[in-house]
Amino acid sequence: MADFCVTLKALLTLCLFLIVQSVQAASFSGKVLSVIDGDTIIVMAGNKEKAKIRLAGIDAPESEQSMGKESKEALSAMVSGKQVTVRWEKKDDYGRFIGDIYIGKLWVNQKMVALGWAWHYKNYSKDKRLAQAQTTAKADLKGIWIDKAALPPWDWRKRNKQPSRNASSPKDKRRSLRDRPLIK
Repeated sequence: MADFCVTLKALLTLCLFLIVQSVQAASFSGKVLSVIDGDTIIVMAGNKEKAKIRLAGIDAPESEQSMGKESKEALSAMVSGKQVTVRWEKKDDYGRFIGDIYIGKLWVNQKMVALGWAWHYKNYSKDKRLAQAQTTAKADLKGIWIDKAALPPWDWRKRNKQPSRNASSPKDKRRSLRDRPLIK
């Protein structure tokens, strides 16, 4: 019986280790090829393939939205052509990696919020550093906070829904994109 308990304990320890390992974020490094908008970039990964990255925990103004162009320019100035590390945990329905972007020790996601060019996306992130960065940027009237009635992108998208150009929705494409981590 004692041998069985030792074996069971070892097995449970191994299972716990494997679960913890599978939950941890993966990472890769690469050069930023382009900036799509204030919260999405394309990186040339080490294997010479392009990866689309959506910055986790933030939401920047849409391109057509007020301050959208300025937000994109701020992110471009920070990352374009630079070597970055992407730490990601999942992909979204569009096949993009959802991740944190680092240039050395600089956390780009937080910097975009601190400069006032993105909102802390509270529906998807409870990170206190992002919340504090937004509070400070708002108090200092930085970036989007110049406009006291700035409309969060999630509200702007609801108000400006447009019919899809193709018949299938992103969820219809999920199966084909799920296992394809990189874009062409």
